[in-house]
Amino acid sequence: MKKENLTHYTLYTPFVCLSLTRLRYHLFMQNPFKILCCVILLCIAVSCNKENVFTENPIPPNNTISTLTVEQYVNRCFVDLLGRGATSDELDEFVEALESDNFSATSRKSFIASLQSTEGFKQQYLNKVYVDMKARYLDALNEDEIQQEADFWFYQALQAQTLGDALAYNILMLERNKIMGLINMALYWENSPIDYATCAKTMMFNSLYDDLNMGTFNFIYASFDQNFYRYPTDEEYNQLYAPIEYNGPGILFQQNVSNKSEMLDVLIESTEFKEGLVRWFYRSYFIREPEAQELTDGIVYWSTQNDFNGYIQKILSDDEYAGITN
Repeated sequence: MKKENLTHYTLYTPFVCLSLTRLRYHLFMQNPFKILCCVILLCIAVSCNKENVFTENPIPPNNTISTLTVEQYVNRCFVDLLGRGATSDELDEFVEALESDNFSATSRKSFIASLQSTEGFKQQYLNKVYVDMKARYLDALNEDEIQQEADFWFYQALQAQTLGDALAYNILMLERNKIMGLINMALYWENSPIDYATCAKTMMFNSLYDDLNMGTFNFIYASFDQNFYRYPTDEEYNQLYAPIEYNGPGILFQQNVSNKSEMLDVLIESTEFKEGLVRWFYRSYFIREPEAQELTDGIVYWSTQNDFNGYIQKILSDDEYAGITN
């Protein structure tokens, strides 16, 4: 009887041992997984600890903007504003200054302002503005051609004076002075702000402009195309024919005009002139037309501030011009 019980117990012992072994193995395999999960959660909790949030430390340099991008920006500004590339020393100096301020929009504005006003750069900048205006209005005439025109009128005036014709002398000297206004334009800007609208009239109100755009038809069409980027409507042309052709009465933008000077005064004071100026800037510096909001903002700017240098600082410090893409 005892033997049977022993045999019976022995028969089932392997199964009992096997079950216990499986249970221990199962628990062993679960514990590492649980431990790993706990470790991961602990790491996340530690990483979110407030002690690792550096709220009072300075912002680190923006390493996403490469030095090459900054160099290209400096060179682009030199070419667009001074008409030449930067020297290696100039490049090093300005790139270092811009990078020290994380190439911020404020640092870019300061850089542009320095090109506009610093001795050694200012005259180059003013001359580049003058050259660009000549390209827009006078087919990029060189200074020798302009000086020859001034000398021609001066010689004619002296001839009239010799003949005792005071009226002719005054008329001829007036034409000569219009040309001298072109020659001295950049020199005048050295001590006075650039009034682009007034300078635009100076570019169009002289004998050189008349020679390039001979006749009433060409004068009206050129003045519209260069300033508004469109031609006049038939009604606008008909209203301006008399003032330009023989100083007769006419209308431009609902204002009465009776000669070329009055017509140009109304033109440069118009909203459409300001729109054309904004478009000229974007065509020149961005090689594209301004977007609707850029156009609206530009018109408001020129209607309220009329700061030529300030507008250049505004648009040339833009991320798009600087080569920064989002």
